[in-house]
Amino acid sequence: FTAKMDEEGTKGKWATIPTRRKPGSWAYNAYQVACGSVATVYKVSLKGDTSNPDVTQIQARVVVVDADGIKNEYYTLPVRDEVARGTGITEIIVNTKPGEKLILTVATTPDSELDNNKYKYIYDYQYKIEKTSQVVPVK
Repeated sequence: FTAKMDEEGTKGKWATIPTRRKPGSWAYNAYQVACGSVATVYKVSLKGDTSNPDVTQIQARVVVVDADGIKNEYYTLPVRDEVARGTGITEIIVNTKPGEKLILTVATTPDSELDNNKYKYIYDYQYKIEKTSQVVPVK
């Protein structure tokens, strides 16, 4: 994991990626939150950076892993162009149960061929994982 956090996540603050962990093309980072001993609702947010190239495409998913690792729940964060390029924010609200883990994965998936060492892009984004009092329906 790029970062492991306790049940407080990023404590309501935007987190940046350490320079040595910023992904290139077709790479990913994963962030884990160890949920506490009570049911918790989290808001997971993501925003790209205005320094990202025009070909930037980012895919983001949240997985809630149950305590036994058997019945996981998967969520997609919609990352539009304005989010990937740093002029918008995407977010999702998810419920967790005691003992579960929340995992955010962020992958860079540019839509053009970037081989032959002609393009060596490094992508940047910020993420926020925080407890919230917002309510979402339980599945």
